[in-house]
Order: sequence, then structure tokens, then C-alpha cells
Amino acid sequence: YICDAGVRGLEVLDLEEGIFEYFIPGGKGQLKLPINCCLDEQGKLFIADANRKQIVVFDSELNFLHAFGEKEDFKPTDVAVHQGRIWVANVQDHAVYVYGKDDYKLIDKIGEQSDGEEGFIRQSTNISIQDDILYVSDFGDFNVKKFSLNGDYLGVVGGYGNGPGRFTRPKGIALDREENLYVVDAAFENVQIFNAGSSLL
Repeated sequence: YICDAGVRGLEVLDLEEGIFEYFIPGGKGQLKLPINCCLDEQGKLFIADANRKQIVVFDSELNFLHAFGEKEDFKPTDVAVHQGRIWVANVQDHAVYVYGKDDYKLIDKIGEQSDGEEGFIRQSTNISIQDDILYVSDFGDFNVKKFSLNGDYLGVVGGYGNGPGRFTRPKGIALDREENLYVVDAAFENVQIFNAGSSLL
């Protein structure tokens, strides 16, 4: 599933069947600016729509189920589902929002430290969770921050600069099975890979 803001929908690639198709929902599920998405274990699709200011949810057959976020008036830029909770990067606030998966109610906010404190998030754009560690791409602070799922600050990867291991516009992040961290930098137009100890590979 690939979010495509240009068509206000998604491209769906079935790699096993070799099929490509568009998913452009209408009605209550109509999208305005889909930025990122994820699937849960049941095949539900969660889409972060920055202009709609909601997470839009579809079932495994791509039928509209629900949308939430209007109460928080946020600008979601990424979404992940983990341990029965929905984690949302909010670029308008200095936090990652955590919701219940069953009732879509706000449970917690991660990264609410004061400006100047370790772990303060300036602009969270992308998130990834692995081995109960939340990784947050902080576009405004030029790094990737790590938190426990309880919100404890665990450290940082990278920092501002134009050399190896540094960032200017960090956005998309992902981890592999060996806990190597992949970071997309929109300014450098590259991907940098760091090991579990945060050293550049």
C-alpha cells in the first residue's frame, strides 16, 4: 500500500499476483492528503490524512470503518499499530499520540518534555516501533529519537549536518530484523543505515 497524495488515494501492489490497482475511496472515506499508512494483524488499513486531520480506517476489504482525530485538531503524518494501540505522529504538536484500538480514544502522549529537555520532540513526521521501542523521526530537530512505549526517553540517532550520519530533513524511517535503522533524508535524497548501537553503517 503506497500513499499517493497526487491522486488522493493509494496504489496497491499485489506482489504475489503481480497486480497493480488504485484505491481512491469516496463518501465518508474520501481522502484529501494521505501521507502514510499501515496494516494491523487483521488486515485493517489505517491512513494518516494530513489535510483531513484524521486517521481514516478501512477494513480488510477496504470498506470505510471509522475516522478519528477531529477532537484533537491535529495534523497526522504517520500511523502505526502495536500491542492493541494506534500510534500517531502529530507534526502540529510536540508528541506522538496513542489511541485505543477498540474505541479510538486518546490514551497517552509520548514526548511531552519541555523545550530544552532531552527527548523534546519539535516536529514528529514519521514513526516506527520494534522490540517495544518507539522511533520518532524529528524533522524539526534533525534526528531520530527513541522512547520506551511508556514514554521514557532512550536516546537519539544522528543530528544536524551535511556529513555522513547527519540529517537536514529526516522523514521516513524503518527497521529490519537486526534492528538496523533506515532513515530517509528528503534534503539529501538518500537513505542512511544505522546499526542497533546508532552507528552509521
